[in-house]
Amino acid sequence: MDHFPPPEKKLFQTTNAILITVNVTSLGEGKHIYNLDESVLPALELNGNVSGTLSIIAAALSKTSFGITLLRLTTRHMKWFIWFLLATMNVALGISAVFIWIQTSPQNMRFIMRYNLFSGGEFALCLQSCVC
Repeated sequence: MDHFPPPEKKLFQTTNAILITVNVTSLGEGKHIYNLDESVLPALELNGNVSGTLSIIAAALSKTSFGITLLRLTTRHMKWFIWFLLATMNVALGISAVFIWIQTSPQNMRFIMRYNLFSGGEFALCLQSCVC
């Protein structure tokens, strides 16, 4: 059953696709900012934040599912290492999901962008070391 994505991931992906469709069809996403009605900007921002959060949650579920699969294939010491990776990855991606909702200055935004790059690459790099 490991080759099927978890039902929660499918739910998040479907909800994300619906939000993107609503943005494109009724709110005018894809148009130049000067051609948008200013009254739809808050709705576009909200849908973008929800969509980003759901994408991060879906990625976390997918990576956690793969990590749990690896737990079945490894020995005692490697299991502890994989549990550590799973915990740090979920914490890192959880913080990334929170950062989506934080309104901040451009100086702080650089830190958030760097953190999000770190959290996205951290688990991939660590899993590469587990698999090899």
